[in-house]
Amino acid sequence: MSDTPPTKRQRVAGPEPSFYEQQPLEHRVGITEFLSPNVKGFSGILKQRYSDFLVNEIEPNGNVVHLTDMAIPKPKVVEPEPVVAAPEPEAAEENHDPTTIKDSDKALLLEAMDAEILDKVIERYGQLVSKAVTPDKTVKFQSRPLEDKTARSTFHQNVRRIFQGKFESSTTGPSGIIELNDTIGEGERRRAANTRRNGDGTPRGKYLHFTLYKENKDTMEVLNNLGRIIKLPPKAKGKTFGFAGTKDRRAITAQRVSALNINAERLAGLNKGKANAFKFGNFEYKDTGLGLGDLKGNEFAITLRNITVDGNKNVDIEVLRDIVANSAASFQETGFINYFGLQRFGTFATGTHDVGRKLLQQDWFGAVKEIMDYDKSMLEENPDVKVGRDDRDRARAIELFFSGDKGKFQEAYEKMPRRFSAEGIIIRKAIEIGLNPADGTTGSWLGTLTPIPHNLRTMYLHAYQSYIWNHAASQRAKLYPANAVVEGDLVLYTESEEVLEEFDQDGDPIVVDQSNVKKQFARARPLSKEEAESGKWTVEDIVLPMPGYDVEYPKNEVYQTYESLMKLDGLDPHDMKRSQREMSLSGSYRHVIGKTLAPVEWDVKRLKHLEKAVKTDLELIAEKSGGNPTEASLAEAASTEAEPSVDAMEEDTELAVVFKLQLGTSQYATMALRELMKEGGVQAFQTEFGRAAQ
Repeated sequence: MSDTPPTKRQRVAGPEPSFYEQQPLEHRVGITEFLSPNVKGFSGILKQRYSDFLVNEIEPNGNVVHLTDMAIPKPKVVEPEPVVAAPEPEAAEENHDPTTIKDSDKALLLEAMDAEILDKVIERYGQLVSKAVTPDKTVKFQSRPLEDKTARSTFHQNVRRIFQGKFESSTTGPSGIIELNDTIGEGERRRAANTRRNGDGTPRGKYLHFTLYKENKDTMEVLNNLGRIIKLPPKAKGKTFGFAGTKDRRAITAQRVSALNINAERLAGLNKGKANAFKFGNFEYKDTGLGLGDLKGNEFAITLRNITVDGNKNVDIEVLRDIVANSAASFQETGFINYFGLQRFGTFATGTHDVGRKLLQQDWFGAVKEIMDYDKSMLEENPDVKVGRDDRDRARAIELFFSGDKGKFQEAYEKMPRRFSAEGIIIRKAIEIGLNPADGTTGSWLGTLTPIPHNLRTMYLHAYQSYIWNHAASQRAKLYPANAVVEGDLVLYTESEEVLEEFDQDGDPIVVDQSNVKKQFARARPLSKEEAESGKWTVEDIVLPMPGYDVEYPKNEVYQTYESLMKLDGLDPHDMKRSQREMSLSGSYRHVIGKTLAPVEWDVKRLKHLEKAVKTDLELIAEKSGGNPTEASLAEAASTEAEPSVDAMEEDTELAVVFKLQLGTSQYATMALRELMKEGGVQAFQTEFGRAAQ
């Protein structure tokens, strides 16, 4: 059988694609080498059910995020402050007038303000309290000059306390005069302050931080649904929610999310719904929100099923334990090639890197065709082929669009599933501009691409950079021993540089034209022969560049991969500036070797058919509260992946391997598993036509 796969191929639904079918997919995007190719491995199926893939975010402080508590935060118990006797105690009055200022307070104010001015301030205060007047910023009162900073601070504090926030005070000019004026929007500010107070009245941050637990859902899909449920305006969703990175769809995941001006009570109430495939908990309020890249990494608990060794399913469990133990030990010592995984390149026959290639070539119509690529066999009625409804509708919509019949363009737009946002935008803009794909490159097809969301357009470009990087990493592994540091290798150093750093949904730096913001930027330089042989650097220090106009390339044979591979695409690794600024790639660096953040944990088990190997956070909560763990699944309870039947549980057991890995941001669990498993490697469970489980 040929090692070169057809560009388009039809996959029949089943438990797995064969090793020979999956292997060329990796080869196409440069994933070909192992660090320890001689260590014996094994094969297994990944994500046969999405509870086989648990992902828990790791916060910057190293804390692994788990859903442990779904209760509303209880008010903090605040110890009462000791009562300090006033300098001049006065008898309390039964019916105290709130506008009456105590003599002791007047004396404090008179230290900084003339008596007749103070009388006017007190009169104004009474009018504001009784609402006889409307707050007016132009009404001002001034203190005497206060040269002493401590005296000014004391006066500010006294004004706020004595007049209960009805006046704002500010120091004007070098003379130290303090100016008082009405507080504007006091009622609105008070209401906002009340919503940001704990039950005991103590202030709290305006951002609600919570753990989002989800099953078989994409992060953005859940947050968009949440926005609709709590009736957020569409434009407010992007400003309301913040998160450090998106998590796998076909998995059970836990991550931290921040929400601006949202109360915990609103979200906790949604936990009562059993139909939702997500839960919220571990609420706390903070002054700042989360942003992309605000994480250390992710912890993965991965169950691999249908284990075989040398194609044999009947392997002895102790033999398998020895194989896994040796593999894990080797992996812990050497790490893995830090490849970008297949998910970086999309799930259809045409990869996202193919789109990126066309964008860099400034072939706008070519980019449109790559985005709109589909397999015509998806439209055929074949009972032996399982095709997802959305995928079939996508194919039908594209077929209508490329028919060239403008009368069908609107129908194509309406048929395109909403989750294929880029395809829908291209059709809509083509209708607005008056473009027809039947006319080929005629017309400004760039106008159909620029409305695609910025992060998605960037993803295409980043995918092409990742494609080149993978090939360069493989070439280095072929040329040099796994632990070798050689002349011309690149290592990082830090200098002050103009750079604008953003992060994409996977926590990778978004590499665009960087010309505005100065900060410390990691640059790279090549090692001399003497430095490479000095022992000061190890292979873990070596980086390779993502192609760009502002990066250093290795000064050894690895550079030829950049030059020759990009030349095939009509591109130059040194000429990455474009007239469209966002398509001007300055480049960045990525370590060649990936290492785990903590020692690898593993186990070998015998499981009954589809039996769970690792308990989820929700099941652990149910156990703790005395509930039934088997009823704790959200999405699986209503899906084809529900708990196995009694008959199924009585079937023979099968071998499974469970790994727990902690990986840094931008490292791919599938690439770590690939190094651990070697032979046959990870075989993705096939859920639909042409689409491996994600």
